[in-house]
Amino acid sequence: MTQTPIFGELMHEIDSLYVSTEMILSRRFREPPLDGLLLEACLLHFRVVWDFFYRPREKKTDVVVRDYVPTWTAIVPPARLKEIRKGLNVMLAHLTTHRIDPNYKAGEITEDDIRLIREHTKTLFATFVKVPLTKDQRDALVNPLADKFTRYETLNR
Repeated sequence: MTQTPIFGELMHEIDSLYVSTEMILSRRFREPPLDGLLLEACLLHFRVVWDFFYRPREKKTDVVVRDYVPTWTAIVPPARLKEIRKGLNVMLAHLTTHRIDPNYKAGEITEDDIRLIREHTKTLFATFVKVPLTKDQRDALVNPLADKFTRYETLNR
């Protein structure tokens, strides 16, 4: 697959995830409902980044790492992140009884989870930029909305 413009979208997702983890960990945005909305945005970007690196393509329009790096070897993710990803469809996109189940709620996201997401994102990105990408692909690894992230740390290629 030679579509490199999608790399800008990938960088937007990675930047959005990385910056939202920084915002949450800074504890400057703890006022309801902003805290919950920020967490949901963070988890949505986590889901997109996770699926790029870990899931096989399910639909013709899906974009996954192996489209660009066929020899990609997935980094073994922390078990907790696998649990988080598994529960995101219920937590973010579906109204189900799981939301009020005390056993299910016991696995809610913590600040330690956010730190883990942040560190794993950094590891995934560092590994990705080390693989043999074409010059066009490397040049396309630029967030088209990067100016909105200038006050925060982002990952560089």
